[in-house]
Amino acid sequence: MKINTLCLAALLTVLPGLAAMAANTFVIGSQAVSNPPAGTFVNVWPTSGGESPGNAIDGVLTNKYLNFAKLNTGYIYTSTTAGAVVTGINFVSGNDAPLRDPASYTLFGSNSAVSSNIAGTVYDVDAAFTQISTGLITLPDAPRNQPFNTTFTNSAAYSTYLLIFTVKGETNAGINSMQIGEARLQTAAGPLDNNGVIGGGQMVPEPGSAALVGLIGLGMAVRRRR
Repeated sequence: MKINTLCLAALLTVLPGLAAMAANTFVIGSQAVSNPPAGTFVNVWPTSGGESPGNAIDGVLTNKYLNFAKLNTGYIYTSTTAGAVVTGINFVSGNDAPLRDPASYTLFGSNSAVSSNIAGTVYDVDAAFTQISTGLITLPDAPRNQPFNTTFTNSAAYSTYLLIFTVKGETNAGINSMQIGEARLQTAAGPLDNNGVIGGGQMVPEPGSAALVGLIGLGMAVRRRR
């Protein structure tokens, strides 16, 4: 018994492409042409335009950013303050449905990526960003528009920041979106400016390594008789 060399060669040709695809990517969304039906998780915000990503940093506590993609949604922001060192985030809950509120966050920084608000723009998170902090967010269910502030240790300066959320109702089929009233990045001198470019979107996690291992195993299992 020996390995079918043709099958193995074909597999080895495919694997580099699979490895290139196996990266965490952040994709810029857009304002919906029509609001998606409940349970349809699409990387868009409402047709009204009143719940767009910029609301997350506008300083108006009663505005909010809503993304119908729900899972791993957030924003990317390039500041006009060059080399800002972020050491905290001030969150404020949205105006309705507490299960839409974020349950945790992950913050990344980059000095090579530049934010865009053009729908479909894709960022390779693994290649361009460094994780700064991750943690839980305990926003109260009531009343609404309430704060939760977190601080963390960070001494690295970045021009662009990527903030990703999970939501309280992640496994609840009746919750169709992520909402946040404010998610304002903080420096030692106060809030990071909100005059830069912000783009809302969704992070698409890399596929499990088990899938690649399974493909390798499949290739090794393809044999022929002598």
